[in-house]
Amino acid sequence: MLQGRSSRAGAVLIAAMLSLGACTIAPQASDPPTASLATATGEPMGGPLPSASWTQLPDDRLPGEIFTSGLSKGDELAVFGVAVGDVLNVRGGPGVDFPVVGELQPMDTAEMTGNGRIVDGSVWVEVAAGGVTGWAYMGYLAYLGDVSDATSELGDVPTGNDVTALAGRVVDQFMAEVPRDWYDVVTVDGPHQGDVADVTVDVVGFGDDSVLGTRVHVVAGSAAGGLTVTSVERTLLCARGTADGRCI
Repeated sequence: MLQGRSSRAGAVLIAAMLSLGACTIAPQASDPPTASLATATGEPMGGPLPSASWTQLPDDRLPGEIFTSGLSKGDELAVFGVAVGDVLNVRGGPGVDFPVVGELQPMDTAEMTGNGRIVDGSVWVEVAAGGVTGWAYMGYLAYLGDVSDATSELGDVPTGNDVTALAGRVVDQFMAEVPRDWYDVVTVDGPHQGDVADVTVDVVGFGDDSVLGTRVHVVAGSAAGGLTVTSVERTLLCARGTADGRCI
């Protein structure tokens, strides 16, 4: 059921998400929007690193409440919905008041320690990556689910001169039944140009308690002085983990 939408609109959205490999519902009103990582969450990008004298607080002095639902030590999480050129800060504690101790780039992965906290209604998880252990906002971390070849699902094969624009047209086909302002398309890798061109985008901005969105990797080859899409790979972005590649 979709909150604040007609049953017909709900059916349309579910059908469109099945074409992306999962169904979804509209976000709760309390969910932080993903349109702007810097302003929507209050989490500034690329802040200064702390001084060497900073010391991590013990667990009993951390703010908020303990959160452990679905958090398993050693599980891998991937950054999603963070645009090329931005980073997801890793902080010394759960919340924006703690200093930055590291950064996760778009499409980076990190390993969970199993610790989590709810601070001001937002979930923060402790992660380890690149020799640094710290806390990151869970709203931009996902489990990577099933990877599938979606090339054959294109009705019309897009052609043009800009691979990022081609990826947008691929997503438009997959989401044809969904109003455009219901979701965001975020470029998370590329574009790269060589013998072939490619780009990766995350389709985000909506989700349910298991599916956060979809990652789409588009490859295009040269054709008639321009580019034509030659392959589309799709990855599920999951909130609580995976089982046999599916979100749970």
